[in-house]
Amino acid sequence: MRKVTATLTILLIFAAILSAAESAKTLFQRGVKAEARQDYEAAYEFYKAAYQQKPEELKYRVPFERTRMLSAASKVISQICSAVGSTSMCVSQMKSVPDCRISADIA
Repeated sequence: MRKVTATLTILLIFAAILSAAESAKTLFQRGVKAEARQDYEAAYEFYKAAYQQKPEELKYRVPFERTRMLSAASKVISQICSAVGSTSMCVSQMKSVPDCRISADIA
């Protein structure tokens, strides 16, 4: 699990470096793709970078705000799984938890 966390950290740092040269539109599209893969931490970072480039655009703020909680939950779950030590057991337990994503109507 530490390898996964380290890999995600490296990817997020790399994404942050690349985001400096990319347009808000490109960053937003990358965030959409990451969110579709349910990679909420990466999606949050892409949406955040897009929002920072164009804070006046609501198009970039809404997904940034929406994925903030999902990204935090993903980090907490990965920390719990690494503390437990048994990733497969942890993942199977997490799958039994009801889906708690925010509905599109609320966001």
